Amino acid sequence: MLNDLTNPTGPLGPHDLSQTAHIAHLQADRGQAEVWAMKDCKFLVFDDTDVQENGYDSDDEEGMLALALRMSNGQDEDPDGSAILDAAAASSKSTLVDNPTAAQHPHGEHYCHVCSGQPEFPHNRKTRKFRLFRPRDLPTQPNACRHYVAVSYCWPLPKTGADGKFVQERRSYQVRDLDGTTRPNRVMDDVLDRAVDFANTYGLRMIWIDQECLPQPTEESPVEDWREQELGVQAMDIVYHRAIVTAGLLSSTIIHQAQADSICRVSELHQRPFVLPGDITHVVGFLNMVRADRWYTRAWVLQEALSAGRTLMLVFKAAAGLKSSDNYRVAGSQQPPPHSLDKDTRSRFSEIFCLSVNDFQALVDNFKRLVASVHATVPFEIPASTMVELQELIRGAEALHPVMEQAQNLAGVVQVWGGRNYGSPFKVDAAGALSLLRTRECRDTRDMMAIMANMCRYEIRLNTQTVSKQCTSLRVALLCQAILNGDFSLFVTDAYRQHPHAAKQQTNDHVPRWLQPFADHNAILDRVRIRNFNTFRHTGKHFYDPVNMRFLAYVWTVEDFLDMTPVKAMWEDSWLDAQLVDVHAHQLDGETPEESRVRGQALVKHLSDSKVRQLATKELYYHGCVSDTSAVWDGVSSKGFELSLRPIRQSSGEARQLVPRILFSTLQYLMHQGDTQPLAAGAASSIWQSLRVDQVSKDSEALPDHVCEELFNHADVIKDQAATLQLDTMRDGEYSQIWLVDRIMKHGILWAGRYKSEQLPIDKDESSNQDTTGSNTTTSHGNAPRTDPKHVEGKDDDEEKTILEKQVIRHMLSNFFNSIGLDDEDVQQGRREPLSSGSLTSLTLLVREINRPDHERRRAERLVSVFDVDGPCTVATPYSSEWEFLPRPDLRSMDVCWVVERADEVRPVVEPDAGGEARVKETGSDNDDAEVAGDSGQEARAIGSSFGRYRVIDKVRGMWEIMDIPTQSYQFA
Repeated sequence: MLNDLTNPTGPLGPHDLSQTAHIAHLQADRGQAEVWAMKDCKFLVFDDTDVQENGYDSDDEEGMLALALRMSNGQDEDPDGSAILDAAAASSKSTLVDNPTAAQHPHGEHYCHVCSGQPEFPHNRKTRKFRLFRPRDLPTQPNACRHYVAVSYCWPLPKTGADGKFVQERRSYQVRDLDGTTRPNRVMDDVLDRAVDFANTYGLRMIWIDQECLPQPTEESPVEDWREQELGVQAMDIVYHRAIVTAGLLSSTIIHQAQADSICRVSELHQRPFVLPGDITHVVGFLNMVRADRWYTRAWVLQEALSAGRTLMLVFKAAAGLKSSDNYRVAGSQQPPPHSLDKDTRSRFSEIFCLSVNDFQALVDNFKRLVASVHATVPFEIPASTMVELQELIRGAEALHPVMEQAQNLAGVVQVWGGRNYGSPFKVDAAGALSLLRTRECRDTRDMMAIMANMCRYEIRLNTQTVSKQCTSLRVALLCQAILNGDFSLFVTDAYRQHPHAAKQQTNDHVPRWLQPFADHNAILDRVRIRNFNTFRHTGKHFYDPVNMRFLAYVWTVEDFLDMTPVKAMWEDSWLDAQLVDVHAHQLDGETPEESRVRGQALVKHLSDSKVRQLATKELYYHGCVSDTSAVWDGVSSKGFELSLRPIRQSSGEARQLVPRILFSTLQYLMHQGDTQPLAAGAASSIWQSLRVDQVSKDSEALPDHVCEELFNHADVIKDQAATLQLDTMRDGEYSQIWLVDRIMKHGILWAGRYKSEQLPIDKDESSNQDTTGSNTTTSHGNAPRTDPKHVEGKDDDEEKTILEKQVIRHMLSNFFNSIGLDDEDVQQGRREPLSSGSLTSLTLLVREINRPDHERRRAERLVSVFDVDGPCTVATPYSSEWEFLPRPDLRSMDVCWVVERADEVRPVVEPDAGGEARVKETGSDNDDAEVAGDSGQEARAIGSSFGRYRVIDKVRGMWEIMDIPTQSYQFA
């Protein structure tokens, strides 16, 4: 398989899409991978077999040598060998700890029965003997133990000898396998030494290292080894997320005590606002060293760090004599059993320096503030060139560990433990994963499939071993995997580095428009958002089909516009006055830099005239440029100048404060237009739900879901309107939702779309409203005035629930389904696949949804969206459960809406047969999907039924309500 992600060979074409269809069925069993992670995962522990069998530890070479020297000098006599036994007993006393009693453990009888029975690692010498331990081999089956350190490290680069053959560095330790056989360690000695050092630092008895705890199969290895390795790579996110702590072993060394002290001081500035003159220098050297560390170049390390989340510790080598804390403990309900080092001091000094990822982020943030403070207070203290270098250093350091987004509502705060749940994992979408992975290296290209799936926490996986043999393109495999999981982030043009308007131009006529710009070989993703809430992902084979390119979606008919001229009249002048004009001067031929600078200053002075500036602002705002014949240039030459408006996000504070005032004025205007403009109330709710935060704070009163007087009287809105809005920033510094304000100011209208319902039965009285585009569906045009969505007769209990209440239900359902099934014997023996929480949650919600035709009718009458379009059209919004959640990801405010036109009728559905060959269903429809009968005599409908085929012709931004799971799907060409 070719890694064409980092080395693209060209744009994707029809052959690549056929490969996508071919490999879609070559899936890995994520359920069995979860069982493996919880039941079959093995750990490294100290091998104390010698002490138990012989009464002494043959591993303690240092102690035995010291005793032999004393005896040879006549200092000790040992005619019967009792001194040797006593020395061994003394050594083993600090190594072996009996199971703690209920009185000894802070949680009484609830101490961990798995790790408490394992020996501690020696802390008076190096550990040279290890054994593999599998918790499921214990006589009783205890709960899964998370009291282990997961080690994240770099595999060594291959070395060659003088003869050109690969040379493996000497391994001097011993590992006893489950069957009792021993072998040399696979991982380097230095990695094991630091892992044991770290385990003692945290008071832990178990270590997980991939090279030791997973089979490393070769061509001669049995099938079972290959199968376990595949299960392991598909469960790496679980292994690192479940670990109580992850040790990231960097190759960098902290040499000086002064540097270590500076790191601690700057990272704790919020607690102790005190620094020394040399701290900036020491931190600069530290950050440069960290950025250059090889640990940050590996793809597997990236996934491990993301899965570990806030439990990640950065572990540096420490020079001899360096003093730092060597006793960290995890407190609270997850506290491990007692350890002899809880109070005792090590006999052998620690050789590592640890810094938590939270402290590293605090260090970078505090350093950023410190540099800005020095530059603002003493501007000449830091030269301009140095300031540029420092800003680049800070940006690079921030990118190493991006900030993780926070939620305020209950569904985003509640952490669930038990079964397959170990708190809410951190994850990204496909766009975020590939943005991070494009600078990372991976020894085996096929592993990138599992790495991306782990980072995104996908339930549907591709088998890395099988797919790599049948697919030559990594990009195709990643595309297929994203579609299978309903992840559309790869197809958002605004997420790519190119200028959005330039990137939207069709550059590849051989693939569907919706695949752009991912299909282009020169497209570079550059957007990362990390979240640990919304654990539910809507999945299922009938919902997202990469074979026929059939996806769940909502379709909107855009035929009407809303008159917004009163809002335009109220705010247009203030909006234009708030704009700032930027002058870009280009050096003319034959002109010196000084002459160019003087000419630029003259133009700035010319634009300081209020009338000239107003004229320039209007031309730039309404026409995008200032023509050479404009009155703006009266008295000055336009040659060598380029004028532009500064993005509002980067503009003056006055402009930024104006945005929420205009938006709330728009909402209030639409709320009062229900009698004259039937679509106004629905449009207001869509705008509000596409702008709002989930909650201002954990203690604040819930915000209403719909635009009503209660919203404008809400305490948080009265106090600070801006705090209730989530305005997302684009790469150019502009708000992604600013198009709404621009549409009002430039055109005085907003184009509105009505929800095109496919599930309503066609009544005789509604025959005149049938869709004229070629499908047998009806559209509710909503000509009657919209009623208050909070007071509709006949609404069921579910409709009365708020958005946040529905999120809590989905969150609990997903976690409930994720907590059952692992104890089933058929599941553990591989005879039955465990329940998929995403599929089960989706089915539960859909069965309830599809049995409520009255609910669908009311939704068709109420739902209205607004889009950044110039006239009538049809728009599809592909459904992603990741986007329909508060707080919503910033992608939802980007160009995720597809302007479509009807294509040919539905093409025959192609599916692979048992042998992997493509076959066509006899009916060409989805009649073998799960069917659910309606309540009002309508025919049974298949969940996820396809209702037509559309061709995507453009991508735009839009605003629509936070949507429930649709029951209809469409093919997209």
